[in-house]
Parts: sequence; C-alpha cells; structure tokens
Amino acid sequence: MCLEFRDFSFRNDNAGFNTISDEHQKNLLSYLQKAYTVDSMMMSGAWLVLFCKEVPPVDERPFIVAGSVAVWLSDDHDPVPAEIILLGSPGLGAEIEMEANIIKDLEMYRLPSRKTLQAVFEYFETAHHVTFYTTGLVIELPEQSEEDFVEALENLPGGIMKGGITLAYYNGLLAVTEEMRVQRPQPNLTDGRADKLLDIETEARVLLRSSEIQIGDQYFLDEEVKGFRRRMLQCMGIRLRKPSGEAKSLHGGVQGIYAISPAAVESDPNTQGFGSPIVCFKQCRKRDVVEEGGVVGFMQYSEMRPQSIMTGNLLCVCETLDEI
Repeated sequence: MCLEFRDFSFRNDNAGFNTISDEHQKNLLSYLQKAYTVDSMMMSGAWLVLFCKEVPPVDERPFIVAGSVAVWLSDDHDPVPAEIILLGSPGLGAEIEMEANIIKDLEMYRLPSRKTLQAVFEYFETAHHVTFYTTGLVIELPEQSEEDFVEALENLPGGIMKGGITLAYYNGLLAVTEEMRVQRPQPNLTDGRADKLLDIETEARVLLRSSEIQIGDQYFLDEEVKGFRRRMLQCMGIRLRKPSGEAKSLHGGVQGIYAISPAAVESDPNTQGFGSPIVCFKQCRKRDVVEEGGVVGFMQYSEMRPQSIMTGNLLCVCETLDEI
C-alpha cells in the first residue's frame, strides 16, 4: 500500500531522495495524525520513521509514504532501527583517495555500476563483500572479535577524499544467504509466451539485470498467500561478492538489498516468500510499469546480521538475474 501526495514527495525525478518544505512537512504530519494517530516523524532519506501512540495493524497502514519507506514505531518503547541511521560502523582514520572515475560513479541514493564496486575491492584488500546501501559504501570485513574490530576501526578510512557518500565497515557478513537454484533456468520470453505469476495479474515478460534498477524503485513480491495483502519492496542497495577463481555463484556474486513490508501472517521472517519472484511496478524514471512484467530477481533465504540490538528486521536480500 502506497500513500502518495500530489504536491510533494521525498523521492525526486533523478532517482534520489530529498527533503520537503516546512509547509509540506506540517501538512504531512497533520494528515498522518488524523489518519493514523502519528505523534511525530523523523525523515531520513529513503526512510520515514513514524512515532505513534498505538502502531496500526500491518494490513491497515501504508508501507510507502510520500515515496519513502514508512517505519512505524511506538512512542513508548521502540528504538529507531540501526539500519535507518547507518549500516555498519564508521572508520576513524584519514580519508582515502580513490580514482576520479570511481568517485564520479559513487553518489548518494544512486546505485553504482558493478565495475565500480569491483574496483573498490582494490582499496580494501581483505573485504569479502562490498555493499552500496542508500547513502554510501559498506565494506564487509572478515569476522573478528568485537574488541579487535573496534581497534581496527581506529585506522580504517573515515571517508573518501572529495567523495560525497558515507563509508562504513561491517564485522563479518552483512547477510548469510543460501543458493536457490540447482541449475540455471532457461526462460522463454521471446516467442510470444511468458510465465504466469501466482498473485500479480501480469506475465513475466522481462528480466531486469542489476544495472537496470535503482534505489527507490518499488516492487511486489509474487507469493501465493490467499486472503492477505500483497507485500511490497523498495530497492535500498546492491551487494557484490569479491571475485575469486571458484565456481560462479548462481546470482553472479550480485545481490539486491530491499526494504520489505511485514507479512500479515506470523512465520519465520527469513523464509517468508523464499523463491518468490520480485516484480517491478514503479521505477524512479517511470511510473506504473507492473503491466510490463519486469522481474528483477527472486527472494533468497537470508539471515541479516545487524550489529545492533536495535534492528527492525526491515531488510531482505534477493537473488539477481545477472547470470541468466
């Protein structure tokens, strides 16, 4: 469910996010107070945190509000999830210099190319994954004791010289996922036929690679759960595994990171929608595109590993279609 407004949006036409005017903030809060008893709000780019006296039920509240993902919290006891503020920990060392072409491709709220992420590994030789998440890079390092990790942060670069993004570090894997496919699928999308989807009234006509998506693009999860509202996702980043001489991953080492709306039924959050296709319905540079049948990936079994107890279980990982 999306709650959009004609006069303003946090999402702009250049595939990014912006603040809204004081007047529009006042009007938005006034509407949310009347409709959902929201007391206050905190704007954070792709996220909008809403504090309520009583959090509305999952099936009665919007997932997207004015272009940002809404996070509904109780006034009394819910902390702001860590993944909204910063994913990972900042380094305390001097800024690092990078080549101009890399810096040019690293912008807040815009996914860099796979080539750029691969080049980042050259500056962080021990990293096993590089993630771009909303406003910047997250460097996933080999797991070590918390004490050793904190000590290492003292010497890790605190930013990128002449760069306009954030730089953070993760102690170990950000997400543990399992491979889904035992063999590469052979989609037949060019002879007039296309696969029917389970819940979405369209056909899987187009396969979108990671280079064709952007932060802020919105999706439906095509899972067959009768009687419950269809779940939505919004792209928040991309994750690349360090290339090696080993056999290729089925997703080519590239994974999408998405904010996902809560399920209306209680189940293990790591297995919800496992294997379901993710279908694009709104892109930053277009409007409604669900009829195009653009599939961007498949939900993976994933265990997100936030380095804080203040996690909202807001994120999931999907298998991209780069290697199909």
